Amino acid sequence: MRNLYAVHFVNAVPAIRISWANKLLKLCAICTSSPACHGIQSDIERWRAVKEAVSALEGIQKHGQQNSNQAPSQAVPSLLVLRKLDKDEKKTRSRTADLTPARLDDEFPLLPDRIIAIMNELQCVPPRSYRATEALLEQLQAIEIPALIDNVLATFPCRPCSELAKNPKELLAKSTGGPSTNAVFTGFPKEPAMDSLFGGKIGLWKVLLSAEALKDIQKLSLAGNIDILKARLLQLASGDWKGGSFFKTGPRPGKKHLDSHLYAVGVGKQLRILWQIDVARCEDGLFRQHIKIWRVVDQKDIPKAIDHVVLVHRNQIVHMDDGYDFSKFPTRDAFGNNIPCEFHSTPHSRKENQPPSSAHAVPISVADRKALELYNKFYEFTQPVMKSFESKTLLAEFPFDTSPEEAEVIKHDQSGTLIMGRSGTGKTTCLVQKIVWNCTAQRAVIGQDPMRQILLTRSKLLVEKLKVYTKRLVESQLSKTISTTPVKLDVHDTLAEESLLHAKTLGKLTLEDFPLVVTFDGLLKILENTVAEADRQKFYAPPGQSIKKEAPGQYVRRAQTVDFALFRSEYWRRFPPNLTKKYEPGLVFAEILGVIKGSAFLHTGAFGSLCRDEYLSLSHKQAPTFSAHQREGVYDIYRHYERQKLSHGDKDGIDRVLGVLKFLASDTSGIIQGFMEEIYVDEVQDQRCIDIKLLLMLVKNPRGIHLAGDTAQCISQDSTFRFSHVKRMFFEAFAHLSKSTDDRTLAVPALFKLTRNFRSHQGIISLANFISSLLSEAFPQAVDKMDEERGQFNGPIPTLFVGIGAKVLASRLIGLGDMSEKIADFGAEQVILVRDESTKEKVKADLGEVALVLTILDSKGMEFDDVFLLDFFTSSPCLSIIRRLKAIFDAPLDIHREEEFKSNALLCSELKHLYVAVTRARNQLWIFESSNEAAEPVVELFNENKRGSGPLVEVARRTDPNINDKLKQLKPAIPSDPKRYSEQGYQLLQRGLYREANFCFKKANDEKGLTITGAHLKMEEGRGYRADGKPEKFLQLFAAAVDLFRAAGQSGNAAFCLEEMNRLEEAGDIWFEIRNYDKAASLFTSCGAWRKAYETYDTIASYIKLCTILITQGRISSDFQPLIIDALGSDDEKEEFFRKFKLTKQLVTVLKSKLQYGKAFQELLFDGKLKDALRLGLEHIEEDASIPAQEVVKLVHYMEFQKMIEYLPGRAMEWPQISCHLSKLPESLSHALSEWDSLRVSLIGNCLRDVLSRLKDGFYKDLLSVAVGPHLRPEELRADL
Repeated sequence: MRNLYAVHFVNAVPAIRISWANKLLKLCAICTSSPACHGIQSDIERWRAVKEAVSALEGIQKHGQQNSNQAPSQAVPSLLVLRKLDKDEKKTRSRTADLTPARLDDEFPLLPDRIIAIMNELQCVPPRSYRATEALLEQLQAIEIPALIDNVLATFPCRPCSELAKNPKELLAKSTGGPSTNAVFTGFPKEPAMDSLFGGKIGLWKVLLSAEALKDIQKLSLAGNIDILKARLLQLASGDWKGGSFFKTGPRPGKKHLDSHLYAVGVGKQLRILWQIDVARCEDGLFRQHIKIWRVVDQKDIPKAIDHVVLVHRNQIVHMDDGYDFSKFPTRDAFGNNIPCEFHSTPHSRKENQPPSSAHAVPISVADRKALELYNKFYEFTQPVMKSFESKTLLAEFPFDTSPEEAEVIKHDQSGTLIMGRSGTGKTTCLVQKIVWNCTAQRAVIGQDPMRQILLTRSKLLVEKLKVYTKRLVESQLSKTISTTPVKLDVHDTLAEESLLHAKTLGKLTLEDFPLVVTFDGLLKILENTVAEADRQKFYAPPGQSIKKEAPGQYVRRAQTVDFALFRSEYWRRFPPNLTKKYEPGLVFAEILGVIKGSAFLHTGAFGSLCRDEYLSLSHKQAPTFSAHQREGVYDIYRHYERQKLSHGDKDGIDRVLGVLKFLASDTSGIIQGFMEEIYVDEVQDQRCIDIKLLLMLVKNPRGIHLAGDTAQCISQDSTFRFSHVKRMFFEAFAHLSKSTDDRTLAVPALFKLTRNFRSHQGIISLANFISSLLSEAFPQAVDKMDEERGQFNGPIPTLFVGIGAKVLASRLIGLGDMSEKIADFGAEQVILVRDESTKEKVKADLGEVALVLTILDSKGMEFDDVFLLDFFTSSPCLSIIRRLKAIFDAPLDIHREEEFKSNALLCSELKHLYVAVTRARNQLWIFESSNEAAEPVVELFNENKRGSGPLVEVARRTDPNINDKLKQLKPAIPSDPKRYSEQGYQLLQRGLYREANFCFKKANDEKGLTITGAHLKMEEGRGYRADGKPEKFLQLFAAAVDLFRAAGQSGNAAFCLEEMNRLEEAGDIWFEIRNYDKAASLFTSCGAWRKAYETYDTIASYIKLCTILITQGRISSDFQPLIIDALGSDDEKEEFFRKFKLTKQLVTVLKSKLQYGKAFQELLFDGKLKDALRLGLEHIEEDASIPAQEVVKLVHYMEFQKMIEYLPGRAMEWPQISCHLSKLPESLSHALSEWDSLRVSLIGNCLRDVLSRLKDGFYKDLLSVAVGPHLRPEELRADL
């Protein structure tokens, strides 16, 4: 490397020197621990300083050259003006010259303070003339830069470099991004620190575009030429704000809540850019000025845009770490360009010492709320953004501007990542941007194919949106043409994902599928398909055994996957009433799947379920939901559940995961383990421990595992989640790797906490913070403690109506300005939340169809502008302890207080539900409690707490004089758009909330939506009749559902109905019609519709499956089978076929032709052909290390022992020797062959007594004794001995 450098440097120009330095520093990034391993941290800092100084000096030099070219040559002074100086003048001139610094160039620009400071650090004298500038520039380029390059070169190779050089495979894997066999890949080099997190930085200033500004520019780019606009944006970014096009506008700072001037930039005659200077903390910890562009609009629209900016400033909360100081205008460099100011500590802010109190905040209107959302999303103006404007596309997507905390999460690559954040803190955004960061870093630096990344989300509705969004982000960052278009899925098809993934396996995933975005159920389906394809024992089921067939006129129930809906509708109602009356079905289902079945391996180390004693012995920390006494009944229900499930042939989620895990435990092919390079899980608290165990096995590199969640929202019916469980499982999964590489970080994921809330305002967040603190204080074993969240904007605190129940919501007082007005209606963005299903039905009966009513559990994952929480405390089963909550929390922390909470485990669930309910609201939260007795302790708890700076709720009582005015605010002034109601309906439809979706479709007059929900409700009713043993009614209702689905154009849903009815051929016909041929062929094969299966496989050219059917039916004679097999095509297709039909001889032939002797040996062993296996092993063990020597030794022992047993009684006349012509054998095998040959020779030429007496005690003597014993009577054996 030094020689190559010397060759370049002999004839080097400054550009080559700088290029060499840049490349060398980037080369360090390939090393394992750069730059620490090379010890060049100080050189990197010095290089940055030199680079900045050289850039400034080159600018001055260029400026001088331009002036010299433009300035007219000075004329020689006229002799008439020349005169001789007298003696005094000479003295004066001399003294003046001594006192004035030497300046050869009167117009030489002043250097910025930052450049002067850099010069001082480099121990260089700042130049004061163009000649001095030229000399200093030559010194830096000819001496300083080569010295830095030499220092860096001297560090190669460091220890990791040396280790890589010794292992060419590892070096190749490192340089190409391929998988490493012995080491853990440490990540790809990221962009230089001076660049933006996503894409190259433009100019000296960081420029942020609001979501509205980005839309404005994209529309303008489509409309025509944007050269002038582009030039203005570049001017802003460069700090060159000179000229009449840049001017102040809007109110002065300090007026109307503005902190700094608003500016406008003229773009042509009419167009204006509205912008402002702001300050924020950056990734390096400094506070730095940047530019915010609010809008790019016609000048007549500027006043309205200014009003929106004022709205943002009026409502925003300035946090302690946001430091604003606008009194200092940006400094200017030598050319008059503005340079952003930097602050090394939090600068003074006039709002700094004001806590974010919302006690007197003004309610935010719906219109203002939408404006705040649009104006609070910013995108950094980078090279990819600029290129998208030039390409004139609206399809490009860009990452939101990230806070330093989010950037730290995104860029962290030294270990796995756990992201903890409450509802609305941007966890999903961090995961998506981390995917994009890692994917683009690999593809940009190495030019590889997309990484095998997978993002799991709980919501089926988000799957396709996130997939398209993520892919577009990647394509935009790489400045590629946006090709990603949404898959044409019918959003109304509630089973769309299942139909798409029916035949997907890991092997069938293509590069276009990544980043893969699916639900956990979708991933599990792919894994099950992969296992089914790989497990040769289950690869094929004989006809008639794959499906239960009903007799004519008789229905046979098909096996189902048990989720909570099925558990509640078909299982719960059949359990003994004396058991179920004491428990909530949701809590019991969560306990069965999350604790008894899903966490057994955490406590016992084995997969399966806890026995009764193991379950009862769990501590309160391990199973906090039920007391020790209650667990007896829960376990009884569990046993009833398992018996009933077994009789139906059903499986629940745990059974499915266990099936994959058991396969992985015995699988040596490695087709699943480590397949994914990175895995990202959103809402991980909704996953069971055993699910996470499976996910950890899909990734070899622990640095590729990233999980985000919030235990305060863990209220789903099948999950009991803690981050501590994840840490433990993570450590157990990667402890061995960590120890072998001496890298502790591999087994310990980094935990990041997000506390900035982007969903709700501070009024709602303060109450959520308080509930979270109650949870973590009372139940530290059930909730991970978090710092308090902070909102972006102020807002009104929730209102608690005491002594006012649900019926008031249906009265004429709600939302009316006058009693004569028409009765107002609730909007699509408003929801009434209640505790449980029974309360929901009661509220609906009381109110009628005036508003959307959901349980708290139903609402999880959704958000609404306004939330009405009804009788949460009034109906609480923990009312007695709620009355004493304040006294308990105010009491000192001691053993009695701890026992108080342990004995009231249900309180933990109550507080979690309350937290979820509160955090569903974006704008307004109203709490109604009809019982004064239940509400008063809560009022006292919320408004006299010791943790807050003021009341957390505003209390309104029936006797208050202004109660009517408060009630009038509860409904929107304008009716909701029917389209919004329709969108809400389809969202509820995807979540399985069919009655609620039906309500929304009625409001929207959506006939198609009503038809679809009607079909689902028929299915739901039909399953109830099936549970009651009335199959005729079940079939009748399902047939009606099929008709409705087909009328709505939902063929896929109709086919799934027919499958559940066991009408498989009809279902296959529908799948064939809609071109889902894999699904159709599978159903035709299962029900024995061979001709249709043949036609379907022929349609998709899947000839290997077609041959499978024909041979299975016996329609191809044995004489022609070899010809058919030979026509299959590739060796891989033949290998698959031979495995299916256990044609071991042919399979071994194919494997031997591919020189895969190890696989051929294993196939012969598996098929019981031991002689053939031994022969193959002895012939090829020398050339194929994958043949296990110990297995061959075992075969030698087995085969020789069999010969000895036959030879001793005289059944065999000969004892043939094992022939082996290899000169070099493993020592263990050579020893075994030698010992058996010696024993064979001894037995042939000597009597048994002599042989036994000469044999040493040990393995072979024991075998001989065992062989002789059964064939001799005791007296004969004694005589012989």
